[in-house]
Amino acid sequence: MLHNDISNKQAPILAFNVDNLLIKEEQEESSIINRVKSLIQSDRKKYINRDIDMTFVNKINNIWMKHPYSIYLITFYPYKDDLFNILDKNLVNYTSLVELFEWDEIRHRCGLQFTYYFDNDEELLSYVSMKNALHIRELPLIIK
Repeated sequence: MLHNDISNKQAPILAFNVDNLLIKEEQEESSIINRVKSLIQSDRKKYINRDIDMTFVNKINNIWMKHPYSIYLITFYPYKDDLFNILDKNLVNYTSLVELFEWDEIRHRCGLQFTYYFDNDEELLSYVSMKNALHIRELPLIIK
């Protein structure tokens, strides 16, 4: 019951690709030790150990507290349980965590389910090519 709305109508859905937005971009590390370490670590371990972008976390939590939207977090990695733990540890508020496997699923959901989809992957956004699939920098234009 957000903002005293007791109807059973679902709030508009804002979807975010957490693989690209929640995790800080990796910096290229040139030391030999870091290169060897990178080769030895599993993909799961690399995914878990990446740094969290707290600016994005604050944006999501601000939307959650001040606006009547459902927040869906999208991941393409098969580490959903680990991602639940990361989100919980960083106190991220969201409605649903959705694991997808193909870019076509984003296109399909943008047409039927998502009010807006936000990402910073220009190639993915170009592939989806829907009016409601937007770059994350356009979020302030939508959320006022």
